[in-house]
Amino acid sequence: MTINFRTIVLGVAIAVAVYTSPAGAQQVLKPEDTARIKGDVDAAMQNYVTAFNRSDSKSIANNSFTSPSVAMGPNGVSTRTPEQIDQQYADTTKRLAETGWVKSVGGRYSICVINANTALFNGRFDRVRKDGSVMTETATTYLFTKGKDGWRIAALFGHAIDKVITCSE
Repeated sequence: MTINFRTIVLGVAIAVAVYTSPAGAQQVLKPEDTARIKGDVDAAMQNYVTAFNRSDSKSIANNSFTSPSVAMGPNGVSTRTPEQIDQQYADTTKRLAETGWVKSVGGRYSICVINANTALFNGRFDRVRKDGSVMTETATTYLFTKGKDGWRIAALFGHAIDKVITCSE
C-alpha cells in the first residue's frame, strides 16, 4: 500500500491539532520572534542530524523526539515511544551502514513557523557513501513542537522530493 500526499497532509493536520493549543494557534508573531523560532528549530534539527550521522539512536530517541511521537507510514498513523524510536533508528543506521552509507547531508530546506510552539521543517537530504558519492536523495517533513524540553520532533514523514511543503510568512 502506498501513501498519497492527501494522507500525509491529513496526518500533519492531526498532529498539529494534537500538539498545539488553540491559544497558541491564534498568536500573531513579530518578525523577530519568527526569526528566533526558525533559529531554534534549525539548531534542533542540526542536533538530530548530527546524532543520526553518529548512529546515536538513544540520543535521537531521548533528545530529538517528543514522547510519544507520531509516525505516518504505510500502515497509517501510530504513536511511538522513545524505546521504539531508539530501536527504529538503530536498525535504520545499521542497515544504511551495511550498504556503504557514512552520513546524511542536508542543506536544501525551509522552516515554516506555524505559531509560537509549532513549526514545519521541510528538507531534502542526500545519503552519502564513504567515497563521497550520493546513494539516494530523500525528502522529509518534520513537525516540531516546543515543550518543556525545547523544540522536539512530534511527527515526521518522508515523501517524494517534488512534494516538499512550502509556506508563506
